[in-house]
Parts: sequence; C-alpha cells; structure tokens
Amino acid sequence: MSATATPRRYRARVVPRAPGKGSGKGRAPIASRINWDRVGRIALTLVVFGILIAYVKPVFNLVDTWRESNAADAQLTELKQDNEQLSRRAIELKSPSAALEEARKRGYVAEGETAYVIKGLGE
Repeated sequence: MSATATPRRYRARVVPRAPGKGSGKGRAPIASRINWDRVGRIALTLVVFGILIAYVKPVFNLVDTWRESNAADAQLTELKQDNEQLSRRAIELKSPSAALEEARKRGYVAEGETAYVIKGLGE
C-alpha cells in the first residue's frame, strides 16, 4: 500500500434475523443463557428464608421468657398468700392469751397449778 492510498474501512456485517420471532420491527431478542427471572426468584426466596431463620431464635427466647414470667407470677401469688398467713399468725401471737395457749400446748403449767401425768390411756 502506498502512503497516499486511503486505508480500507471495514463495516460490521448485519446478520439477518428470522422474521416474527422478535419484539416489534421484525427484530428478535438476543438469547441469553441465564434466565434472570428465575435467578431473581431464587435469590428472593433465599433472602426470605434467611430473614425467617433470623427470627427463629428470638421467637424461642420470647416463648421461654413468657413461660418463665408465668411461673414467676404463680410463685409470687403463692408467696403473697404465705406472707398474709404469717402476718396474721404474728398478730395473733402478740396477744397474751396466745402465749398462754402456746405454753399449754407445749405442756407448761401456770403458777399454783399441779401437773398430772396419766399413763396407759393411749395403749
């Protein structure tokens, strides 16, 4: 080639497409080996399952905490009843007659009284 000659230009050759297979104007879409709709659905499904799995442990912890709170409420109710009973008993024992009655139950005798023991009645 000489220096004065114009360089040869190459043009891209247009490959004719089969008519009727494309969207509008007789052109067919370029076929892709990857089905992006399916990939998107699979990715979305995996993300949803990941989120659901992330909620599993907190839900179990919530249920365990709820059970423990119910057990603690039952124990609190029982302890309140015991406290009321013991408070009533403490008020009763502050009176002088209660002290005398308790002493009699234990077998004590008041001044001026004579204690008798009878054997053989329970046999």
